[in-house]
Amino acid sequence: MTGDPLVIRPFETGDADGVNRFIRGIQLKEFGFTEKEFPQPELWDIGNFYQTRGNFWVARRDGELMGTVAILDLGEGPAKLGRLFFSSVPIPPDTS
Repeated sequence: MTGDPLVIRPFETGDADGVNRFIRGIQLKEFGFTEKEFPQPELWDIGNFYQTRGNFWVARRDGELMGTVAILDLGEGPAKLGRLFFSSVPIPPDTS
């Protein structure tokens, strides 16, 4: 890890594949489940699922994806914080 600053910005369409691999890689390492065992279709449609009812951010350092976080409006006041993932090292993709 370098001393360069962490840049946090809203999700962009070009982030989709990397975000999906990043989150699934962490879930595979932590829980041992794959996309086939635990499908999460919202990860392939972040723009429509999260950004129309809240937002989704990515954290990058030197262009490398380091983290994600989302907030989802549940309506009439409450919101849900989710997809909070962070790693100080690159995450290998879930190749299942």
